[in-house]
Amino acid sequence: MSPASVSAILIVSSALGPGPDMPVPPSDARLDDAVRRFTRDRQRAVFDLTGGALTISQLLDWYREDLTNPRYRPHAESEPESLSRYVDDSELARSLAEDRWNTTHTEYDWKLNLQR
Repeated sequence: MSPASVSAILIVSSALGPGPDMPVPPSDARLDDAVRRFTRDRQRAVFDLTGGALTISQLLDWYREDLTNPRYRPHAESEPESLSRYVDDSELARSLAEDRWNTTHTEYDWKLNLQR
């Protein structure tokens, strides 16, 4: 498993909170599914296409270097671009890939760690 996959597992499983969302060890397909669920959850990812504003978990900020490191695949230049592969809406995906977003991060809820 690549370091990028390990980072993605940490990001997504932490952001999704407690529960059997991630298998051990996770498969790429299940990891992709978990990221798609993350992008659909408006408590974890809010996309304002009209205003170009993205609000996402602070975890993505913490792991930004892993998400944007060219040594890892899939490689993205930014957090919005990395999420563009996982959103359902094609217009939103194109906009995220163009990386013209004002990104803010919600504070991580450390109580989630206690629930596991």
